Amino acid sequence: IVVKTLEGRITNWNAAAERMFGYTAAEAVGQPVQMLTAAEAVGQPVQMLLPPEREAEEMHILASLAQGQQVPPFRTVRVAKDGRRLDISVQVSPLRDPAGRVIGGVKSARDLTHQRQIETALRQSEARLRFALESAGLGDWEMALDTGVIHRSRRHDQCFGLADSAQPWDRERLLAAVQADDRAAVAAGLQSLVD
Repeated sequence: IVVKTLEGRITNWNAAAERMFGYTAAEAVGQPVQMLTAAEAVGQPVQMLLPPEREAEEMHILASLAQGQQVPPFRTVRVAKDGRRLDISVQVSPLRDPAGRVIGGVKSARDLTHQRQIETALRQSEARLRFALESAGLGDWEMALDTGVIHRSRRHDQCFGLADSAQPWDRERLLAAVQADDRAAVAAGLQSLVD
């Protein structure tokens, strides 16, 4: 959690922000969130968090806060103390004084870096699977466990001589297509996925 003024200066910095961004509260409080130009930075301490290409984004956030608007959650990039770029999810709410005037904003940020790494690994894995299936001339299918509806690839239907690829498949239709000797084992395997 980071609290800032309408001018973008940090006023509060919690322990989670310290862990995420690498700056202590002593280093962060009083600093501007956005990067300064080289001329502005002369004699200033290290500038924080906002990559130069995201300056318009911060200006939009500050303008929304000044109008008392909450900024809906969005994904963005910020810079840690060590220079790493962090993929984060941010939500910003106006901070009001006792009279109800907007005096700043409260930003809660969640680090998505690990999630993005997982998403990238998943996309790469799916691409390798697709390549293997196409190279081997195999078809594939996936079943929605909650509904039992099965989506098949065109190659799957070609392999099994199915002429009508638009005809829906479900768990029962799949089991009917399985060799009778193997049907009970396949049904048990499918059931174990649901349980």
